[in-house]
Amino acid sequence: MYSTLILGVLAVLMNMRDFSVSEEADRRARETERIGEEDGRPRAGVEPAGVTAALRGGLPGTSTDGRASPVPEDDLRGVHVEVTVRNLGDTPAVLSRATLAFRRSGHLEPCHRREGRLVHRAAYGFTVPDDRPTAGDGRTHETPFSLSAGLTRRISPNTYEKVRLTVGPESVPEGGSPWYGVFDIALEHDGGKELRIGPVAVIDAGGSSGFRPEGKGWHIEPEDIAGCIARNAALVAEVMRTPGLTASAEFAALDRELRSRHAGSPEDHR
Repeated sequence: MYSTLILGVLAVLMNMRDFSVSEEADRRARETERIGEEDGRPRAGVEPAGVTAALRGGLPGTSTDGRASPVPEDDLRGVHVEVTVRNLGDTPAVLSRATLAFRRSGHLEPCHRREGRLVHRAAYGFTVPDDRPTAGDGRTHETPFSLSAGLTRRISPNTYEKVRLTVGPESVPEGGSPWYGVFDIALEHDGGKELRIGPVAVIDAGGSSGFRPEGKGWHIEPEDIAGCIARNAALVAEVMRTPGLTASAEFAALDRELRSRHAGSPEDHR
């Protein structure tokens, strides 16, 4: 009797074990099938992998002194922004449009009374018009505003691609102060999806011999207008405090130069 009872209990336990093992096997099979289905589907995903900005030459454009026809140029310097994009998917991604949404734009205050006839005009991918509305100082553009341009860029699956954008003012007069801009970048891809990068702060060389980039730093001569350098230092420091900012090589170098001179307010040097 006892042996029969024990055998019965063992049979029940074995059946329960078999059911548990079978249930686990089924679960694993379903999981394997799900993963297989996902792996078999086309995956698409584009993400930013980095952004840098700096002044470089090689831009086409013109120069004129106002007395003769414009002279073609092929090596003007201007702001180049380089966005590295990664395609995580198994299918190609296509970038179709780039938009720069400006938070700030304008010219630094001119600190030297130097003017001339020469005017350079570079052919940028994104040009800030000379007639953009400005605030009361005549130098600071009203923001926000956006500049947009079409792209045709195909990114192969599982690869990185560099997207180069150029941006700057419509004209740079001799003696003019540097233009600066702070903007976010939106790259449209694959039927209206957007990839967002930024904010980015950039600055051009301007046209002043007394306030200009030089090597990895800036050449700044004694000001002709009292307090001008300090006011520019305060503006640059304020921009540098923008959360999440990527500053161009020249913008960051200008901030370092002005800090080394202890220009601006004490708050700017914290």
